[in-house]
Amino acid sequence: MRRVAISVPDPAGGLPWGMRVVRTTRGLVCLQIGRLLDGRLGILGQDGEFDDDGLFHELSASALEPGPCIAPSVWTILSDNGVPAAGALTINRLSCRPPWLRAWASSPKRCPVGDERLVGFGVLGPHAVSVSYMVDGRLHTVPTVGGLGAYLIVLRVPPKLRQNAPGLGGTTGLLGGFPIGAGKGEVVSRMLFRYGGRLCQTGFDRQPHGPPQCKSRIYRTRVLVPGILRGLHTAVALKARRVPGGYDLEVAFTAPAAVTNASVAYGIQVSRPSGAACGRGGTNGQSLERDVARGEVLHMTEFVRQPPGCHGVVHGEVVLGSETGALRLIGSDETIGRFSFTLP
Repeated sequence: MRRVAISVPDPAGGLPWGMRVVRTTRGLVCLQIGRLLDGRLGILGQDGEFDDDGLFHELSASALEPGPCIAPSVWTILSDNGVPAAGALTINRLSCRPPWLRAWASSPKRCPVGDERLVGFGVLGPHAVSVSYMVDGRLHTVPTVGGLGAYLIVLRVPPKLRQNAPGLGGTTGLLGGFPIGAGKGEVVSRMLFRYGGRLCQTGFDRQPHGPPQCKSRIYRTRVLVPGILRGLHTAVALKARRVPGGYDLEVAFTAPAAVTNASVAYGIQVSRPSGAACGRGGTNGQSLERDVARGEVLHMTEFVRQPPGCHGVVHGEVVLGSETGALRLIGSDETIGRFSFTLP
């Protein structure tokens, strides 16, 4: 665990913002952001946090949220336009509701006007030099920090974004330096990298007369994902249980290989039937994010919705694959078992 040497002023004053990098026992790199006091990272008691006591509460290194955790060789940009000024991330919950977000039955109270932040933070790897962002039509550039290429940007939410925002923030990911999904409304608009003494730029707002655009042959990095053994197979036991709105499919299988770090995971994927009553179908699933011993019996449950009049076969797979984020079994993966269930 280490605090990155970044201290960013809050747009409204008060305690600055900082960032900490935490390496987990399973090999993930996790990022924490918050307010800084005497070198400590924490959350302020406001915006619905800690009963609005107005005090500083130190953030434990073990208080990790799943979103900002990545494999060491996968560089990501994370952004959120609904972070409260208290400093708490809003990945799993809202301590207060941004003014532009529509209320719902169990929604928290509305955030005070001006107490929402547009935050960009992440690690871009050892080749990163700087990141740029746009404010009021002007491009600002900040250097990255340290060997991880870390950066942190904290801004007020621009009025136009506040009025048009459909939901809470967005995420832009980079796999080996490749920008995925960068677009209008993100915090970071341009990234500058140096490879072998050569500068290149990437992003959706590249400088016309700046360095050349990064090419894959320049910025491809080695992704440290253990090879997936081929030819693995496991028998799958399925139990379907009727629940409100559909069925819980309870899957049990024996792990044919051990999982010893966060780069590989077992998962299940379920494909729903399509049709007039069922809709477009689609695929959903989940991964098991923990170490697994060879021969261990694993249990996973996936809910399958059954709209009125929807009948057909649900097809499922048990997968062992590379894990680069929550439920992202991509790249090298192997289907090791199959199952099916007919919606009656």
